Amino acid sequence: MSMSSPMSPPEHFLDHARLSIANQVSLSLGISVQAALDGIDFGKKGCDLTIAVPRFRLKEKPATLVQKLVSEFQADDYVESVDGDGIFVHYRCHTTNLIRSSLDTIFKLSQPTETHPHGSYGTNESGKGRKVVIEFSSPNIAKPFHAGHLRSTIIGTFLSNLFEANGWQVVRLN
Repeated sequence: MSMSSPMSPPEHFLDHARLSIANQVSLSLGISVQAALDGIDFGKKGCDLTIAVPRFRLKEKPATLVQKLVSEFQADDYVESVDGDGIFVHYRCHTTNLIRSSLDTIFKLSQPTETHPHGSYGTNESGKGRKVVIEFSSPNIAKPFHAGHLRSTIIGTFLSNLFEANGWQVVRLN
């Protein structure tokens, strides 16, 4: 199956699954791959991805289109089954492949690199170029140190690490 599409190349398993579904829907209904991609939502009721067929505004009755999609469906490495439910088409991803792909991605992103010595899994650049000041745990030296100070230190350190993982420049005031 060709995976060509006007969108950028998929990076994650669900992107591959969405593109696989979009290609099949495009061929079955005669709509563009991009229109099919826009019509795919995350599923409800125990399925992974869902399409509300009336969204495509085609002339045929939605129930007929649902039957057509279900009958022409071909399982692949990403999507294992499909069910028609009124005007909805529910797709289930290949669970084993989804788990394997997710674990492979986590392992790959957890490996140290020059720019990310602890790996890049769980990080992003949403705060790049922004600065935040985190002030925490300034114990009074005239009073005994207690658990409240430790709690404040732990929370402050956690927040600082969280902001840094998201690209922020963090100034820690202790």
